[in-house]
This record gives sequence, C-alpha cells and structure tokens, in this order.
Amino acid sequence: MQPTHFQDGTTLLTYSLTTTPMPLQVSLSSTSQSLATLLFVVSCPKSLGTVTVRQITISLPVDTRGQPADPAKLCMTAPLEASASISSSGTDVWERAAGPSDGLFVFTPKGGPVKVSSQSLTIEFTGIQVNTVVGTALVKINEWAAPGSG
Repeated sequence: MQPTHFQDGTTLLTYSLTTTPMPLQVSLSSTSQSLATLLFVVSCPKSLGTVTVRQITISLPVDTRGQPADPAKLCMTAPLEASASISSSGTDVWERAAGPSDGLFVFTPKGGPVKVSSQSLTIEFTGIQVNTVVGTALVKINEWAAPGSG
C-alpha cells in the first residue's frame, strides 16, 4: 500500500492516508455494499518541532440525496460515531465525538491542548459504506493548532 501524504497551507500537521481496500471499490448497489477502512497517520513535520493541538475535525462526504448517486460523495450512508477511533503513540489521550452534520467527526485531546512533536496520531474509520458511483471525494480536515508550545 502506498500512503497518500498531504500538508497544505491550512494545516500545520502532516496527514497520511491509506485505505483498505486500496484503491477503494464502489458498492455494486445499496444492497451489495463495499465496506472500506480509512487510516490517517498524523505527525508533526520536523521543520516545526512541536505543534500545540486543540482539536482536529475530519469530514467524510456523505451522499444524503442517494438518487442519483453523487460521485463527489464517498459514503453511501452517514458513518456511525463508533466507526471512528483515535490513538496516540505518546502518552496523550484523545476523545472522538460526532459533529453536528453527517460525516463530521471531532477529535480533541482529553484535558486540553496537547503538544504534538515526536509522537504520531492514528485516526481510523471502519465499516465505511462506499458510494455506488466512481468519483473523487474530498475529505475535509481542519485543525485548531499553533506552532510551538501554543
């Protein structure tokens, strides 16, 4: 598997994404669903040293219309909160919550902002029901973070 790495001008951390299966396979129909796992590994670039993180949100695009299927939507149905998890290779503990809209997940460090430096975070979504049409879906990531010790 070849992970996809990205860091754009709106994030301080680097996000790498792998999927199972890779590449994702569309569902044949709403009754013959293809399930996927999305795995994000989040790290701090060495050039920054440390990033203080208050919150990360990930929005998976959900096809709420259904008919006709929207090729820009990854998920056929809204993923359950239990489908998401987050862990750290360090001692920090994180919590997940469902956001106010379908497909939005909020990840926050327990006890307040945390410094991310040498540790990595792993965010996993399991049992994602892949849409029935081929397309490109934009997964949106937002972080509330500051360089250094915040």
